Amino acid sequence: MFGMGKEKNVKKAPIFLFDLEKELESNDKRREYAQRIEKRILFIKEKLHSGSKKEFFDKLGVLLNGYHALVVVLARACKK
Repeated sequence: MFGMGKEKNVKKAPIFLFDLEKELESNDKRREYAQRIEKRILFIKEKLHSGSKKEFFDKLGVLLNGYHALVVVLARACKK
């Protein structure tokens, strides 16, 4: 009554997925991304341990934090 009843033909909106989320559905792609990120993290850590100018040290630290955040986001996206 008055449009408050249950309608059988109600269409649900499609769930939006980012391109990365679509790619992560594949185990091979997920492993490939994880390996690539791990290599970059190790490279940045080597550069930080070897010592560098202060301006590069700060930028590499920020970049390292970004890659760690990416690992966390990918882990959460893979759980879904």
